[in-house]
Amino acid sequence: MIQENKRRAKKKSSSSRKKKISLAYILLTVIAVLLILLLSVVPRSIVTGDEGEDLQVLQPEERKVQPEEKGVQREADGAEKEKQDQISENGVKESTETLVPEETATRAYLYLVLDDVGYNTGELESFLNLPFPITYSILPGIEKTEESYRKVLDSGREVMLHQPIEPLGNEDPGPKALYVTMSPDEIRSTIAGNLAQLPEAVGVNNHMGSKGTADLQLMQNMLYEMKISNRELFFLDSRTTSETVAEEIAESLNLFHSRRNVFLDNVDTADAIGGALEEAMQIADSRGYAVLIGHVWSRELAETLSSWYPEIRKRGYDFAFLSALFSEEVAHAGAGS
Repeated sequence: MIQENKRRAKKKSSSSRKKKISLAYILLTVIAVLLILLLSVVPRSIVTGDEGEDLQVLQPEERKVQPEEKGVQREADGAEKEKQDQISENGVKESTETLVPEETATRAYLYLVLDDVGYNTGELESFLNLPFPITYSILPGIEKTEESYRKVLDSGREVMLHQPIEPLGNEDPGPKALYVTMSPDEIRSTIAGNLAQLPEAVGVNNHMGSKGTADLQLMQNMLYEMKISNRELFFLDSRTTSETVAEEIAESLNLFHSRRNVFLDNVDTADAIGGALEEAMQIADSRGYAVLIGHVWSRELAETLSSWYPEIRKRGYDFAFLSALFSEEVAHAGAGS
Protein backbone atom coordinates (compact mmCIF):
# COMPACT_ATOMS: atom_id res chain seq x y z
CA MET A 1 0.00 0.00 0.00
CA ILE A 2 2.78 2.31 0.90
CA GLN A 3 4.62 1.44 -2.34
CA GLU A 4 1.53 2.19 -4.35
CA ASN A 5 1.17 5.68 -2.81
CA LYS A 6 4.82 6.54 -3.60
CA ARG A 7 4.37 5.47 -7.20
CA ARG A 8 1.29 7.68 -7.57
CA ALA A 9 3.03 10.74 -6.02
CA LYS A 10 6.05 10.33 -8.35
CA LYS A 11 3.80 10.08 -11.40
CA LYS A 12 1.90 13.24 -10.37
CA SER A 13 5.16 15.19 -9.87
CA SER A 14 6.41 14.15 -13.31
CA SER A 15 3.19 15.22 -14.94
CA SER A 16 3.40 18.62 -13.21
CA ARG A 17 6.96 19.21 -14.51
CA LYS A 18 5.90 18.38 -18.03
CA LYS A 19 3.08 20.90 -17.82
CA LYS A 20 5.48 23.61 -16.57
CA ILE A 21 7.95 22.89 -19.39
CA SER A 22 5.14 23.05 -21.94
CA LEU A 23 4.00 26.39 -20.57
CA ALA A 24 7.57 27.71 -20.71
CA TYR A 25 7.89 26.72 -24.40
CA ILE A 26 4.59 28.39 -25.16
CA LEU A 27 5.66 31.62 -23.42
CA LEU A 28 8.97 31.65 -25.25
CA THR A 29 7.20 31.12 -28.54
CA VAL A 30 4.80 33.99 -27.83
CA ILE A 31 7.69 36.31 -26.87
CA ALA A 32 9.58 35.38 -30.05
CA VAL A 33 6.53 36.09 -32.20
CA LEU A 34 6.01 39.45 -30.46
CA LEU A 35 9.66 40.42 -31.02
CA ILE A 36 9.43 39.52 -34.68
CA LEU A 37 6.30 41.64 -35.05
CA LEU A 38 7.91 44.56 -33.19
CA LEU A 39 11.03 44.50 -35.35
CA SER A 40 8.95 44.38 -38.51
CA VAL A 41 7.08 47.55 -37.45
CA VAL A 42 10.04 49.63 -36.08
CA PRO A 43 12.94 50.30 -38.58
CA ARG A 44 16.22 48.93 -37.40
CA SER A 45 17.93 52.30 -37.97
CA ILE A 46 15.70 54.11 -35.47
CA VAL A 47 16.03 54.04 -31.72
CA THR A 48 14.10 56.07 -29.19
CA GLY A 49 15.92 58.81 -27.30
CA ASP A 50 15.47 59.86 -23.70
CA GLU A 51 13.05 62.64 -24.64
CA GLY A 52 11.15 60.68 -27.26
CA GLU A 53 13.14 62.12 -30.24
CA ASP A 54 13.96 59.86 -33.13
CA LEU A 55 17.75 59.72 -33.51
CA GLN A 56 19.22 58.40 -36.74
CA VAL A 57 21.89 55.80 -36.13
CA LEU A 58 24.62 56.70 -38.64
CA GLN A 59 28.16 55.71 -39.36
CA PRO A 60 30.69 58.27 -38.04
CA GLU A 61 31.40 59.74 -41.48
CA GLU A 62 27.67 60.26 -42.03
CA ARG A 63 27.17 62.27 -38.84
CA LYS A 64 24.34 64.78 -39.05
CA VAL A 65 25.24 68.47 -39.04
CA GLN A 66 23.89 69.91 -35.81
CA PRO A 67 21.95 73.19 -35.98
CA GLU A 68 24.86 75.27 -34.71
CA GLU A 69 27.07 73.85 -37.46
CA LYS A 70 24.77 74.68 -40.33
CA GLY A 71 26.11 78.21 -40.77
CA VAL A 72 29.65 76.91 -41.00
CA GLN A 73 28.55 74.29 -43.49
CA ARG A 74 26.90 76.93 -45.68
CA GLU A 75 30.12 78.96 -45.68
CA ALA A 76 32.11 75.90 -46.69
CA ASP A 77 29.62 75.16 -49.46
CA GLY A 78 29.93 78.78 -50.65
CA ALA A 79 33.71 78.56 -50.74
CA GLU A 80 33.49 75.38 -52.78
CA LYS A 81 31.07 77.03 -55.18
CA GLU A 82 33.47 79.92 -55.63
CA LYS A 83 36.21 77.47 -56.56
CA GLN A 84 33.93 76.00 -59.20
CA ASP A 85 33.14 79.35 -60.82
CA GLN A 86 33.40 79.44 -64.55
CA ILE A 87 36.75 80.15 -66.21
CA SER A 88 36.62 82.66 -69.04
CA GLU A 89 38.37 82.33 -72.36
CA ASN A 90 41.39 84.30 -71.15
CA GLY A 91 41.85 81.92 -68.21
CA VAL A 92 40.59 84.25 -65.48
CA LYS A 93 38.04 82.88 -63.03
CA GLU A 94 34.72 84.68 -63.18
CA SER A 95 32.14 84.31 -60.46
CA THR A 96 28.59 83.59 -61.54
CA GLU A 97 27.46 85.95 -58.79
CA THR A 98 27.93 89.71 -58.57
CA LEU A 99 31.53 90.52 -57.66
CA VAL A 100 32.45 93.07 -55.06
CA PRO A 101 34.10 96.08 -56.70
CA GLU A 102 37.60 95.14 -55.47
CA GLU A 103 37.38 91.87 -57.38
CA THR A 104 36.36 93.34 -60.74
CA ALA A 105 38.76 92.87 -63.62
CA THR A 106 41.25 95.69 -64.16
CA ARG A 107 40.13 97.70 -67.16
CA ALA A 108 42.99 100.21 -67.28
CA TYR A 109 46.48 100.66 -65.82
CA LEU A 110 48.24 103.55 -64.13
CA TYR A 111 52.02 103.60 -64.65
CA LEU A 112 53.54 105.60 -61.80
CA VAL A 113 57.12 106.89 -61.98
CA LEU A 114 58.71 108.35 -58.86
CA ASP A 115 61.30 110.99 -59.84
CA ASP A 116 64.27 112.59 -58.08
CA VAL A 117 65.37 109.47 -56.18
CA GLY A 118 68.95 109.58 -54.91
CA TYR A 119 69.29 112.58 -52.63
CA ASN A 120 68.57 110.50 -49.53
CA THR A 121 67.13 107.10 -48.71
CA GLY A 122 64.81 108.16 -45.88
CA GLU A 123 62.24 109.56 -48.30
CA LEU A 124 62.00 106.18 -50.01
CA GLU A 125 60.57 104.22 -47.09
CA SER A 126 56.98 105.42 -47.26
CA PHE A 127 56.84 104.62 -50.99
CA LEU A 128 58.50 101.23 -50.71
CA ASN A 129 55.80 100.29 -48.18
CA LEU A 130 52.98 100.93 -50.66
CA PRO A 131 51.30 97.69 -51.82
CA PHE A 132 51.51 98.30 -55.59
CA PRO A 133 54.20 98.64 -58.30
CA ILE A 134 56.08 101.92 -58.73
CA THR A 135 58.98 102.59 -61.10
CA TYR A 136 61.77 104.55 -59.35
CA SER A 137 63.75 107.04 -61.45
CA ILE A 138 67.18 107.61 -59.91
CA LEU A 139 69.46 110.59 -60.47
CA PRO A 140 73.08 109.79 -61.39
CA GLY A 141 76.25 110.92 -59.64
CA ILE A 142 74.81 112.15 -56.33
CA GLU A 143 75.45 111.08 -52.74
CA LYS A 144 72.80 108.37 -52.38
CA THR A 145 72.55 107.17 -55.99
CA GLU A 146 74.10 103.76 -55.35
CA GLU A 147 72.40 103.16 -51.99
CA SER A 148 69.00 104.17 -53.34
CA TYR A 149 69.49 101.92 -56.36
CA ARG A 150 70.25 98.91 -54.18
CA LYS A 151 67.42 99.66 -51.80
CA VAL A 152 64.86 99.84 -54.59
CA LEU A 153 66.12 96.66 -56.26
CA ASP A 154 66.16 94.78 -52.96
CA SER A 155 62.49 95.66 -52.51
CA GLY A 156 61.66 94.05 -55.86
CA ARG A 157 60.80 97.35 -57.56
CA GLU A 158 61.78 98.68 -60.97
CA VAL A 159 64.53 101.24 -61.69
CA MET A 160 65.05 103.91 -64.34
CA LEU A 161 67.76 106.48 -64.96
CA HIS A 162 66.53 110.00 -64.26
CA GLN A 163 68.81 111.78 -66.72
CA PRO A 164 69.47 115.49 -65.99
CA ILE A 165 69.13 117.63 -69.12
CA GLU A 166 69.63 121.35 -69.54
CA PRO A 167 66.57 123.47 -68.64
CA LEU A 168 65.60 126.93 -69.80
CA GLY A 169 66.97 129.60 -67.47
CA ASN A 170 69.86 129.25 -65.06
CA GLU A 171 68.67 126.40 -62.84
CA ASP A 172 71.32 123.72 -62.25
CA PRO A 173 70.09 120.26 -63.41
CA GLY A 174 72.73 118.54 -61.27
CA PRO A 175 75.77 116.37 -61.95
CA LYS A 176 76.14 114.18 -65.06
CA ALA A 177 73.77 116.44 -67.02
CA LEU A 178 73.49 116.84 -70.78
CA TYR A 179 73.82 120.29 -72.36
CA VAL A 180 73.08 121.54 -75.85
CA THR A 181 76.68 122.77 -76.16
CA MET A 182 78.10 119.25 -75.80
CA SER A 183 79.60 117.42 -78.74
CA PRO A 184 77.98 114.17 -79.95
CA ASP A 185 80.74 112.15 -78.30
CA GLU A 186 80.28 113.98 -74.99
CA ILE A 187 76.54 113.39 -75.07
CA ARG A 188 76.91 109.72 -75.83
CA SER A 189 79.68 109.07 -73.31
CA THR A 190 77.73 110.89 -70.57
CA ILE A 191 74.53 108.91 -71.04
CA ALA A 192 76.50 105.65 -71.34
CA GLY A 193 78.36 106.38 -68.10
CA ASN A 194 75.16 107.23 -66.26
CA LEU A 195 73.50 104.01 -67.41
CA ALA A 196 76.53 102.07 -66.23
CA GLN A 197 75.81 103.26 -62.68
CA LEU A 198 72.40 101.58 -62.88
CA PRO A 199 73.03 98.33 -64.76
CA GLU A 200 69.51 97.01 -64.15
CA ALA A 201 67.71 100.18 -65.22
CA VAL A 202 64.98 99.43 -67.75
CA GLY A 203 64.60 102.93 -69.17
CA VAL A 204 65.36 106.65 -69.00
CA ASN A 205 63.35 109.80 -68.44
CA ASN A 206 64.50 113.41 -68.36
CA HIS A 207 65.10 115.47 -65.23
CA MET A 208 64.31 119.09 -66.15
CA GLY A 209 65.29 119.38 -69.84
CA SER A 210 62.96 122.09 -71.11
CA LYS A 211 65.84 123.35 -73.30
CA GLY A 212 67.70 120.10 -74.03
CA THR A 213 64.70 117.93 -75.01
CA ALA A 214 63.87 120.53 -77.68
CA ASP A 215 67.38 120.28 -79.16
CA LEU A 216 67.58 117.96 -82.16
CA GLN A 217 71.29 117.08 -81.90
CA LEU A 218 71.24 116.41 -78.17
CA MET A 219 68.23 114.12 -78.36
CA GLN A 220 69.45 112.30 -81.46
CA ASN A 221 72.74 111.38 -79.84
CA MET A 222 71.29 110.53 -76.45
CA LEU A 223 68.54 108.28 -77.81
CA TYR A 224 70.88 106.66 -80.34
CA GLU A 225 73.24 105.66 -77.52
CA MET A 226 70.30 104.12 -75.69
CA LYS A 227 69.25 102.26 -78.82
CA ILE A 228 72.66 100.62 -79.38
CA SER A 229 73.10 99.64 -75.74
CA ASN A 230 71.53 96.20 -76.37
CA ARG A 231 69.49 96.64 -73.19
CA GLU A 232 66.10 97.22 -74.85
CA LEU A 233 65.72 100.49 -72.99
CA PHE A 234 62.72 102.78 -73.33
CA PHE A 235 62.53 106.55 -73.09
CA LEU A 236 59.83 108.37 -71.17
CA ASP A 237 59.47 112.03 -72.11
CA SER A 238 58.64 113.90 -68.91
CA ARG A 239 57.20 116.64 -71.11
CA THR A 240 58.73 119.65 -69.41
CA THR A 241 58.20 121.56 -72.66
CA SER A 242 55.72 121.36 -75.49
CA GLU A 243 58.65 121.95 -77.88
CA THR A 244 60.18 118.53 -77.18
CA VAL A 245 61.48 116.49 -80.13
CA ALA A 246 62.16 113.36 -78.08
CA GLU A 247 59.21 111.30 -79.23
CA GLU A 248 59.73 112.12 -82.89
CA ILE A 249 63.36 111.00 -82.74
CA ALA A 250 62.58 107.89 -80.67
CA GLU A 251 59.99 106.93 -83.30
CA SER A 252 62.56 107.30 -86.08
CA LEU A 253 65.00 105.08 -84.17
CA ASN A 254 62.30 102.49 -83.43
CA LEU A 255 63.04 102.99 -79.73
CA PHE A 256 60.36 102.18 -77.18
CA HIS A 257 58.96 105.45 -75.88
CA SER A 258 56.02 107.18 -74.24
CA ARG A 259 55.18 110.44 -72.51
CA ARG A 260 54.07 111.66 -69.13
CA ASN A 261 50.33 112.35 -68.98
CA VAL A 262 49.96 113.74 -65.44
CA PHE A 263 52.20 115.31 -62.81
CA LEU A 264 50.69 114.26 -59.49
CA ASP A 265 52.25 116.75 -57.11
CA ASN A 266 52.74 120.05 -58.91
CA VAL A 267 50.70 121.29 -55.98
CA ASP A 268 51.75 119.21 -52.98
CA THR A 269 48.44 118.86 -51.14
CA ALA A 270 46.18 115.85 -50.67
CA ASP A 271 43.30 117.55 -52.51
CA ALA A 272 45.45 118.51 -55.49
CA ILE A 273 46.99 115.04 -55.71
CA GLY A 274 43.51 113.51 -55.54
CA GLY A 275 42.43 115.75 -58.40
CA ALA A 276 45.46 114.64 -60.43
CA LEU A 277 44.57 111.00 -59.79
CA GLU A 278 41.05 111.66 -61.05
CA GLU A 279 42.52 113.21 -64.20
CA ALA A 280 44.79 110.20 -64.68
CA MET A 281 41.85 107.79 -64.44
CA GLN A 282 39.90 109.80 -67.01
CA ILE A 283 42.86 109.58 -69.39
CA ALA A 284 43.14 105.85 -68.72
CA ASP A 285 39.46 105.45 -69.59
CA SER A 286 40.04 106.85 -73.06
CA ARG A 287 43.29 105.05 -73.93
CA GLY A 288 43.58 102.09 -71.59
CA TYR A 289 46.41 103.53 -69.49
CA ALA A 290 47.98 106.71 -68.16
CA VAL A 291 51.56 107.59 -67.21
CA LEU A 292 51.91 109.50 -63.95
CA ILE A 293 54.97 111.20 -62.47
CA GLY A 294 55.37 112.04 -58.80
CA HIS A 295 58.36 113.07 -56.72
CA VAL A 296 60.03 111.33 -53.82
CA TRP A 297 60.35 114.58 -51.88
CA SER A 298 56.58 115.15 -51.76
CA ARG A 299 55.26 115.29 -48.20
CA GLU A 300 51.72 114.30 -49.18
CA LEU A 301 52.11 111.89 -52.09
CA ALA A 302 52.75 108.55 -50.36
CA GLU A 303 49.95 108.97 -47.81
CA THR A 304 47.50 110.19 -50.45
CA LEU A 305 48.30 107.26 -52.73
CA SER A 306 47.80 104.87 -49.83
CA SER A 307 44.39 106.33 -48.97
CA TRP A 308 43.27 106.42 -52.61
CA TYR A 309 44.43 102.94 -53.57
CA PRO A 310 41.29 101.04 -52.41
CA GLU A 311 39.10 103.47 -54.36
CA ILE A 312 41.30 103.15 -57.45
CA ARG A 313 41.00 99.36 -57.31
CA LYS A 314 37.26 99.56 -56.64
CA ARG A 315 36.79 101.61 -59.79
CA GLY A 316 38.63 99.08 -61.95
CA TYR A 317 42.16 100.52 -62.22
CA ASP A 318 45.48 99.27 -60.96
CA PHE A 319 49.15 100.24 -60.96
CA ALA A 320 51.87 98.48 -62.95
CA PHE A 321 55.57 98.89 -63.63
CA LEU A 322 56.25 101.19 -66.57
CA SER A 323 58.13 98.45 -68.44
CA ALA A 324 54.80 96.59 -68.76
CA LEU A 325 53.63 99.38 -71.06
CA PHE A 326 56.10 98.15 -73.65
CA SER A 327 55.50 94.43 -73.25
CA GLU A 328 54.22 92.35 -76.13
CA GLU A 329 50.97 91.74 -74.26
CA VAL A 330 50.16 95.42 -73.78
CA ALA A 331 51.79 96.53 -77.05
CA HIS A 332 51.58 100.26 -76.34
CA ALA A 333 55.17 100.90 -77.47
CA GLY A 334 55.40 104.10 -79.43
CA ALA A 335 51.92 105.25 -78.41
CA GLY A 336 53.12 108.55 -77.07
CA SER A 337 50.12 110.72 -77.78
